[in-house]
Amino acid sequence: MILKIGNIKNMIISHKHKYIFVGLPFSGSSAISKELIEKYDGESIFTKHSNIQSVIKHKTINIKDYFVFAVYRDPIEINKSIYSKYINNTKGVFTDKKYLIKNGGHISKKSVNLYHYIKSNNTTFLEFIKLNNNRFLPYDNVFSINEKYLDFVINFKNISDDFEIALNKIGIKSLRPLPIYNKTKDKIFIKNPDNIDLFYPYYNRKNSLFINVKLSKLNLFMLQVIYHLVHPIRKLKWLKMDRKRTDKRDEYFSKFTSEK
Repeated sequence: MILKIGNIKNMIISHKHKYIFVGLPFSGSSAISKELIEKYDGESIFTKHSNIQSVIKHKTINIKDYFVFAVYRDPIEINKSIYSKYINNTKGVFTDKKYLIKNGGHISKKSVNLYHYIKSNNTTFLEFIKLNNNRFLPYDNVFSINEKYLDFVINFKNISDDFEIALNKIGIKSLRPLPIYNKTKDKIFIKNPDNIDLFYPYYNRKNSLFINVKLSKLNLFMLQVIYHLVHPIRKLKWLKMDRKRTDKRDEYFSKFTSEK
């Protein structure tokens, strides 16, 4: 059975079991969010795609008292998923104004413009990656501003097994295998591109900047420098988006239907 829920990744907290799950975009977090609410005394706090800084800022919860975890997904796979959503216009998010950030949604005007550009120009996946990263800026995503607060990271490739490991670390016995949610019907096959330098700094964000100087790879060194210069600006932008979103909690997790 495939359960259907809204395409939402909420932050989930359990005061009983002392955990916080940070549901990041395009990480398969919907399944875990729903499961935590339904089976493991979780409740939804803040809004879709909120970062852990939302908790820290309010100072009503000391995250040191909680087991904080999230899902990591490879950035190329994330970009495949995003590209597929642009191609399919899943749930009409790029054409229905209710999904715009200014209307309480999670879609930016920039994303809408990019959708129309992709549709008009039959943009390839490789072209999309460059467009989505302003052609020259190294790739980054919100996992990078959440990771230092995480006690455990679930690998998207092993999401079911790692979710059970997370429950064990919290001290909860798993009640069932993680269900399959929102299985994509119009999946697009996208061949993995050759090495893309734009992803290099993200993969190596914790490594020394000077490794590539020693290896005489000055182009990669410069990309790493740009990554670390731009990262604080991106962080401010992501946190600003958190503040723009409505404080109303999503009802998707209590209003779901099942399909046999």
